[in-house]
Amino acid sequence: MNFKAALVVFLSAASGAPGQVRQWTNPGAGDWFVASNWNTGVPAAGESGFINNGGTAQIISGTTPLLQTVYLASVPGSTGFLDVIGGELSTSLVIHVGDHGTGHLNVDNASTIATMHLRFGTNNLLSFGSMTLDDGHIDVAGSIGLGNLGDAAVTHNGGVVDTAVLTIGEGTNASGTWVSNGGEVNISSTLYVGYQGSGSFTQNAPTAVNASTVLMAGHGGSGSYQLNGGTLTATRILRNSTTLGNFSMDGGRLDVDEFGSVTTNFHLTINGGTIAPGDTFTQMTVVRGNFTQNAAAVYELDANLPFLTTQDRLVVFGAVTINDGILDLKINYAPAVGNTFEVINNDGADPVVGTFAGLPEGATFLNAGQLWQITYVGGDGNDVFVTAVEPTCVDPPANMVAWWPFDEHTGSTSEELISGNDGSNVGLPTRNIGEQVQNSLCFNGSAQYVHVPHAPEIDFDMTDFSIDAWVRTTNATGVRVIVDKRASPTSPVGVIGYAMFLSSGQLGCQLADGDGSNSCSCGAAAACTNYVSGPAGFVADGQWHHVAITVARVPGGGTFYVDGVAIGTFDPSCRPLSYANTNFLRIGHLTVGAGSNFEGCIDEVELFDRALAPGEVAAIFDAGSLGKCKCTCPGDVNGDGFRDALDVAAFTRCILLSSMTGDHCACADMNVDEVVDLADIPLFVAELLAGGPCL
Repeated sequence: MNFKAALVVFLSAASGAPGQVRQWTNPGAGDWFVASNWNTGVPAAGESGFINNGGTAQIISGTTPLLQTVYLASVPGSTGFLDVIGGELSTSLVIHVGDHGTGHLNVDNASTIATMHLRFGTNNLLSFGSMTLDDGHIDVAGSIGLGNLGDAAVTHNGGVVDTAVLTIGEGTNASGTWVSNGGEVNISSTLYVGYQGSGSFTQNAPTAVNASTVLMAGHGGSGSYQLNGGTLTATRILRNSTTLGNFSMDGGRLDVDEFGSVTTNFHLTINGGTIAPGDTFTQMTVVRGNFTQNAAAVYELDANLPFLTTQDRLVVFGAVTINDGILDLKINYAPAVGNTFEVINNDGADPVVGTFAGLPEGATFLNAGQLWQITYVGGDGNDVFVTAVEPTCVDPPANMVAWWPFDEHTGSTSEELISGNDGSNVGLPTRNIGEQVQNSLCFNGSAQYVHVPHAPEIDFDMTDFSIDAWVRTTNATGVRVIVDKRASPTSPVGVIGYAMFLSSGQLGCQLADGDGSNSCSCGAAAACTNYVSGPAGFVADGQWHHVAITVARVPGGGTFYVDGVAIGTFDPSCRPLSYANTNFLRIGHLTVGAGSNFEGCIDEVELFDRALAPGEVAAIFDAGSLGKCKCTCPGDVNGDGFRDALDVAAFTRCILLSSMTGDHCACADMNVDEVVDLADIPLFVAELLAGGPCL
């Protein structure tokens, strides 16, 4: 027996001999409680009402008696419109909206609809039923059905819908659409999207949908669910057809226990929004199909304790693809080093394809003050795990050409560790002991800065490059220089070089490549272009922030970073020529013109002659106050303060691993070429022969 036949049998058996019926006779708008609008007076308890009012809405603004059935558009070709505005409509059996004609139900102003069943587009191939719910409560003890013989549409903008079953696209060849733009939909049993007909459910923010089961393409129909916003919470999301059932997620929040079934797989692709596999700590999401997380989507993992039963996780029975999606850990306790969480249990032998954003295999990242390490080859070799690890310094990225750590305690010199391009502290900037990485320099915004003579290493001709530093300031006015190396070769017209600065507290940079107007723009007549990150790059809040720019000399190849995260891009191809000049470099002060002095503290200024990768920038930030690994005692590879035979084993390990991980392997890089290899052995042996304690 199909759904339509079952409905007819149910109605015939349940209705019995109906009470007296009332037929709406006023073709215009009128109030339900005006007796003259009905053929024999206002319907009483146990009676039924028929509304065929020609399209001008009837209004219920009070409380009706408990009726038996209400029909909107009960005659073929008729129209029946009903507005429930601040009132209450109750029936013991059914409300038919678009019974044989076109019916519309409008609910607003904290109204209530209470019935056993609510049907739209019921008993005629040409019937159409619709509803707009702006504010109120639809309380249906049995079921809501859209599109039995005819078609149906519901627009839900606010208010609450409670029902046991919601079916969209009930009958063969019928269609139903439901769009929720707000409010709640609570379904204690099943949401059918496409039962025997065609059904679609679109969920937009800030709607909350709660259902035990969501079933697409239930019994020969076709159905699609589009999640754009709000929250969808379900025990199961299933489909009966691998070709006619579809679920798309471009936004919102999904909390589901099981996606797909043992008999019919269901692939889950998240293009945006957040998947939260069990917001109650004891749940997981089982995906019986492929799982794909794209770049704009977030996987939120909650954990209460370091056990499988107290953490969220995904269990996937198909292929796993992560296209730079975001991993967000919500650790609700103080984790200990070594605590491990299973992010994805990847069934089978296929490897995980791709990685989470900025997190390649073995990468570390900072989350809520704890350093974590990720692996995509954990478990039985293809599972994703994160482990709490001991914070450590980060290896200096390759191609560093200058590094001013500002770690001195006294004196007027700022040592540069890579090429010896030391800077002179002008105006006695204040040494800030203990912040951010060891020590830093603080500037008064007037006449304090660091002056570095020109050197070819800190010039960038046609090459890619990067600049990074830690900054702390509260000055959000004007331009405040962090690093500047520019010159005016044809003064007073023209400028060439590079600069990184804050503009009204937002990270920015200037690229300049020669003659032209000093009114910077992307045009050919200008000598320079200013790029500002926008509000996402605001750092003038009195806290320490890591800032960086990376410049790849291709269209769109510039990137702004704040606290390890890319927050904007820019196009350096506006300035395609050389940035090389013979002028000095300054930290905290202009090199061309006056003013724009930095007010606040700066630390760990570094230059690279290539564009750093996102993961490298993130790693510098994640190291926090531990900074980049540097060696203060070459040859003391075991870190005991002495250069002796006890260092041989540690040196050998660093050689075998070709690694500079940790402070002590940095002390095995005897020739300071940023790699530990055979070329370091003679220098290491010479240091051991000299021996003695580190000074």
